[in-house]
Amino acid sequence: LFRSTSKGDTNHLANKGVIFALNPINNFYSVLWQFSTFSSNTPLGSLTVGNNGLLYGMTSGGSSLSGGIFIIDPTINNLTSAVNFGNGEDPHGSMLLAGNGNMYFMTYGGGTNGDGRVMVFDTTNITAASLWSFNGTNGFNPTGDLTVLRCAYSAFQTDTLGNCQSLTTSFLNLSIYANSFLWSFGDGNTDTTRNPTHTYGFSN
Repeated sequence: LFRSTSKGDTNHLANKGVIFALNPINNFYSVLWQFSTFSSNTPLGSLTVGNNGLLYGMTSGGSSLSGGIFIIDPTINNLTSAVNFGNGEDPHGSMLLAGNGNMYFMTYGGGTNGDGRVMVFDTTNITAASLWSFNGTNGFNPTGDLTVLRCAYSAFQTDTLGNCQSLTTSFLNLSIYANSFLWSFGDGNTDTTRNPTHTYGFSN
């Protein structure tokens, strides 16, 4: 388990947050990084695992008072600065990993009107770009995380019993992120239940 804290460090003086790892098997806790030695600090959101196995996070404070994006390799405890904000962005949430490997997030401030914005972080080119700026009338100062509607994943299993006169098949639906179903059994019959059972008649 990996997470960041917005406050604290080993000497309790800088109080700018840490990144820690906790092994739930033996309850072994270790500090991977202290933000007291980093130009940006005070992470408020969760860490996001990239497709490359690295951990990505954001800070809300630092020398620019705008925060930034950091990358940490949990295998060697090495943290690097990816993007430093400089327009009052001050993100208060986490990044959302998309299927293309990019990450989407919101900032509390910054943008065209200083009211926050929705941004995308390109994990390949290590760049951040603005997608939308809030202006007060359409919202402002967002906190928290973005949410995506997931596409359904389809998977099925069948169990068949019968004889030469009829064949009864039970369909087990293992799909996820789906809320409606339509089965077509190939003989003109259909069903809308999640796990239907259908009997096929004898055919010459």
